[in-house]
Amino acid sequence: ELADLKMEQRPLLSDQDPPHKEDTQEEMTQERPYHSSIDVGADSDGTQEQVGQPPKDASSLPADPQPPNKADDPSPSQIMIKKGLGLFFWFFFSAATLILNKMLFSYLSFPYPITLTAIHMVTCTVCALLATMVFKIVPFIKQEGTVIIYQVVPLAVVFCINIVVGNMALKFIHVSFNQIVKST
Repeated sequence: ELADLKMEQRPLLSDQDPPHKEDTQEEMTQERPYHSSIDVGADSDGTQEQVGQPPKDASSLPADPQPPNKADDPSPSQIMIKKGLGLFFWFFFSAATLILNKMLFSYLSFPYPITLTAIHMVTCTVCALLATMVFKIVPFIKQEGTVIIYQVVPLAVVFCINIVVGNMALKFIHVSFNQIVKST
C-alpha cells in the first residue's frame, strides 16, 4: 500500500525542473504544489503574495513579446561599415567647417564669431529636425520638460560656448594648431 502511494505522488516542480514528457497540456496547466511559501510582502490590494505561488489573475501578466526578426538584424560587418562611415563623415564635416570658418575670418574678414556660431546652431537644429522628423534616420525622442531643463539645456549651453570660443580663437590661430588643441 505504501508503494502504491509513492507511485501516485507526483514530484514537486521547481523553477529549474522541466515538465515531464508524459505530461499532457491539460495536466501541465493544472495547479501543482510549489516548494516555497515565503511571504514577500503585500500586493497592491493588501493581500500577501508568496514566492513560488502562481499569479492570482493570469490576465494581469504581460503579453509575451514578439521575438525579434533575425532577418532584419544587420550583420557585424554592416555595423562596422556604418560606424566607419559615421566617423568618416564626422571627421570630414568637422574639418570642412573648421577650414570654412578660418576662410571666413581670415580671407573674407568676417568679424562676427558669435553670429557665425548662431548660424551654425540654427543649421544644426534644422538638420536634426530633418533627420528625426522627415527622413527618420534616427528616432525622435520626446523628453519631459524637467529633463530638458536640467540635462539638455546645460549641455547645449556648454557646447555653444565651446563653439563660440573656438570660433573666436580661430580668428587668431592656424587651423592645424586648433585641431591639435581640440584633439587633446
